[in-house]
Amino acid sequence: MKKMELELGKEITYPIYISSVILKQKPDKFGGITVDNEKEIFIERPLTEEKEIQTELGGYEIVNREEQLKEKDNKINQLRQKVEELEKKQFTEEEKKLIDHISLFLNIVTMQKFNDDYKEKC
Repeated sequence: MKKMELELGKEITYPIYISSVILKQKPDKFGGITVDNEKEIFIERPLTEEKEIQTELGGYEIVNREEQLKEKDNKINQLRQKVEELEKKQFTEEEKKLIDHISLFLNIVTMQKFNDDYKEKC
């Protein structure tokens, strides 16, 4: 709890991304799951800094951002295809954990991309 900067018994009010490795564990007799590695959980904490918001974008900025988003989409799609190909093969437990971590990372990147898109629209 300390490593993740969480208070025992306090509600977590922001998104949490959990590795599929943790979700496959059997709950203990109290219904809880022990997390051995804090890297298997990603907590998306809100930014506390206030920033000045630009409300209008110039033509060049729009085109530039569109190209950046297309590049990110292409990279994400390529990585997803690789993950799908790898999932079809037989792997050791260690390799399976690595694939789960890559999948979790891709989900986090995708969520961040949607967050960025949403923030740009606001």
